[in-house]
Amino acid sequence: MSCLAVFPDRRRAEGKMYDQVGVILFSIIAILSGARSYR
Repeated sequence: MSCLAVFPDRRRAEGKMYDQVGVILFSIIAILSGARSYR
């Protein structure tokens, strides 16, 4: 997971409800599972 932490977090402070590493990780897992949209 530390390899995902090298990307800079460009979100505004009020947009940081979740940790960026978790968002990237779950996005990758969703794409690998066949998800094609966020809904």
